Amino acid sequence: MNRLLLSSALLLGVTTTFAAPPPAPVAAPRYGSGINPLAPVLKLSDAQLTQQIIGLAKQVKLASIDRTGKATTSLWKDGDAALTGASRIETIAVLAHLQRAGSQGAESDFLIAQPDGTRVPTTIIWELSGAMTVQTGAPVKDLLTAGPTAEEIAAKYKLDPFTSDGAPWTPLELATIDKALSLLTPAELALAGGLGFRRKGNDIGGRMAFYRRADDGMTIDVFNKVYSRDEDYFYGPVDAPTVASVSTILHELAHAMSDFQGRQKAIAANKAVAEAMAAQAAMKADPSPETKKVAKEKFAVADALRSTINNLDKVMLKNGRAAERAFAAVVDPAVSVTQYGRATIDENLAEGFVLSKLDEPALERVAKPAIAWYKAGTFATEAQKPLN
Repeated sequence: MNRLLLSSALLLGVTTTFAAPPPAPVAAPRYGSGINPLAPVLKLSDAQLTQQIIGLAKQVKLASIDRTGKATTSLWKDGDAALTGASRIETIAVLAHLQRAGSQGAESDFLIAQPDGTRVPTTIIWELSGAMTVQTGAPVKDLLTAGPTAEEIAAKYKLDPFTSDGAPWTPLELATIDKALSLLTPAELALAGGLGFRRKGNDIGGRMAFYRRADDGMTIDVFNKVYSRDEDYFYGPVDAPTVASVSTILHELAHAMSDFQGRQKAIAANKAVAEAMAAQAAMKADPSPETKKVAKEKFAVADALRSTINNLDKVMLKNGRAAERAFAAVVDPAVSVTQYGRATIDENLAEGFVLSKLDEPALERVAKPAIAWYKAGTFATEAQKPLN
């Protein structure tokens, strides 16, 4: 998901995109190491797993591998010819993490498939010091079950109606939306005003989901790809795992929340556009001086609102929105909580928000000051500030 900052010209339906430059590599702890394919690793024998781990450990100068949890047990240390006492689940997770280039300093949360259909939550943390830890939880079967309907979710959280365009909503997909929304505080939910969810099919750009503000609606578009990680990845502690797709929904909600004021102005502009178009239709049906005057006035109002919001968007795209700037003062985007968060100021905020809701221990490891910022409700306070 390569997010592009977005601004819409409301009357014309024009979308302007600004691509962020790639971030320079930064040696700082972070959450996530990208997509680590599990399927090839699962096919390896125990001997192959061990052999490849030992080989990679020497190449990347790994210092040690410890099992953590109720007690800490050493599984391997630099110089050892083999792992001692490691389970197959642990070796699968260790190798999957090690195979991902540049994953030192990162944490990975895997769901390791078992023959009986269950999956074992397994967390790998490779510290910048070179030490690696592995922790497993109890096997899980279903991390989510079907819940409220789309209509019930929209009514419960005061959202615009759910829509579909290219793919239908399934009960489990709706459950991910409900789960994400359930984690928001009342003040944060208030920032979702005027927002809807739209189910899409495949995205040619490869996106998982996307918050959009445009003349035809304000939605979080959800693509097929968002659910592709749920079999292999989770968020949170191993004893309380959450499906990975919930993290993507929370991420896009953060973008929508930080754009609250912009969305309200866009809603007002869209209403003015609709009134102007209605006045134009009335003028065509009855081209009297009065109807012409009304149409001209309506279009002037719509044009002024459009111009205002587009000018504000240019400033926001350049400098960031209020909540994004405030969070950047706490967590520098250059050392954001994930590699993706280091791309832009808005991604920095969204990635931090996800961890604040799903994995506070991970957030404490990579950016402890962020915890107090989110818990104090600063996000909502900043996002509610008028645009200027």
